[in-house]
Amino acid sequence: MARKLFQCGHTGKGKYCHECERLHKESAVIHAHEEYRKVVKRERRARIIAAPVSLICLPSDVQDEALTLIETIKKGTRCHKILHAKRLLKSGQRDVISIKIGWGHRLVCREQPSGEVLPEWVGSHEAYNKRYSKIVC
Repeated sequence: MARKLFQCGHTGKGKYCHECERLHKESAVIHAHEEYRKVVKRERRARIIAAPVSLICLPSDVQDEALTLIETIKKGTRCHKILHAKRLLKSGQRDVISIKIGWGHRLVCREQPSGEVLPEWVGSHEAYNKRYSKIVC
């Protein structure tokens, strides 16, 4: 069988250009992956906006961990050891619960009289110290 010159400029012996077919399949896979990433990014942004506390100015890893912790709290998980949480007993604010997010950030929740825990604030450890470490004697 003799080699043919296809419309695309490639040469080959088949019915169609296999090189162009391979490139077409690769571009379809890349396009599908890009669309998937756009959808995931849109969903993540919607979750951040819908969060009960502002997460906009935080690093993305802190945002993800804060969202996970907020969902865990909404489910009713009360184990402070799992959440790395503590109550602010020394400052006289027993209803305030501080939860570690990584090394440098905190999620602050407030326990309602009904026993429900609601997220109140997320920020850096430095801002947390300024805002919540006023010790009342």
